[in-house]
Amino acid sequence: MRWVAGMLLAAAPALAGGFWNKKPFPEWSREQVLELLTRSPWAESETVLFDFREAGPRRQVTWKDLGVPGSGPGPVISAGSPVGGIGAPKTKDKIEAQINVRWSSALPVRQAAALTKFGRDGLQEPGAKELLEQQPKFYLLEISGVPAAVAYAGIPVMQADLYRDVRLITGSGRSIAPEAVYITPKGAKLNIAIRFLKEPPITLKDKTLRIRIEYDLLKIKRKWNLREMVYQGKLEL
Repeated sequence: MRWVAGMLLAAAPALAGGFWNKKPFPEWSREQVLELLTRSPWAESETVLFDFREAGPRRQVTWKDLGVPGSGPGPVISAGSPVGGIGAPKTKDKIEAQINVRWSSALPVRQAAALTKFGRDGLQEPGAKELLEQQPKFYLLEISGVPAAVAYAGIPVMQADLYRDVRLITGSGRSIAPEAVYITPKGAKLNIAIRFLKEPPITLKDKTLRIRIEYDLLKIKRKWNLREMVYQGKLEL
């Protein structure tokens, strides 16, 4: 995988015979947990350079841009604040960010997340059991580490744009629109959560998944081979 100026250009080569299908959970080492969360069929993490000198023109938006049902003509909103109403932060010309893209709904990712948060000795705690035993109703793709300055028009506008434009395309030709998009600020970074309905389900017959996300400097083009995402004999997303 190669990242340039905020763009994910290609998928990483497949990792043949991953430890997750050879070594039982929760016997994974700390290094293996990190590998699963950052360099596996379900997750990729890379350092990305965002050059804000190349950003598009800052635009004025109205409530119509947000796609909120029932919203009519309203006042113009000044673009500039990633969280709305607190003033635009000062932005450096260039920001280097560690971007992680992962299928957080996949069982092995949830298992690795539980080990990270609770440790092997804490897997019987209520929070860990909830994370491990839940049956997700959605496919959840998360993108973390995005500089907050990318959402210069405001988080509601960015959410609405991604909800309108993002599509998950299967190798069988299906186009799947998001059920919802949530963006959460975490300090100077954003976490983007994109949910897709599980009905009808994605199966191995779909062969591949690909997604293209473009929002100003944030440009992600990603493809997954579904055969590589089989865990304990089952496709996990």
